[in-house]
Amino acid sequence: MKVIRKVLLIIGLLAIFELVQAQGTSELVHSIFLIGDAGEPKYAPENLKVLKNKLVDAGQNSSVIFLGDNIYPKGLGDDEDPDRAEQEKKLVDQLNVVKNYEGRTFVIPGNHDWAKGKGEGW
Repeated sequence: MKVIRKVLLIIGLLAIFELVQAQGTSELVHSIFLIGDAGEPKYAPENLKVLKNKLVDAGQNSSVIFLGDNIYPKGLGDDEDPDRAEQEKKLVDQLNVVKNYEGRTFVIPGNHDWAKGKGEGW
């Protein structure tokens, strides 16, 4: 189901791009940055660094969309969770990327953010 949502989002964004192009303008109207699995420990630090560098010059006419799975492996635990500090750090690292960013930021939760889809997911 998650893959279908991402595909539909990408198709929608491409349709918007095509609409802008169809209006005959070659001027950049709006930039959209998509990042998924930003909480995955193996790749997240480097990917967030690249994104932050791209956002420096992006300006107000841009958006960042975090596509889910922002906290691996099973979302944000309660206050007694021994991994809570590490889980929070993953979110803080992502939010720091957009801290001084002038555009809009959207965060979509993924299955890992919801305790792998289980009832105790936040």
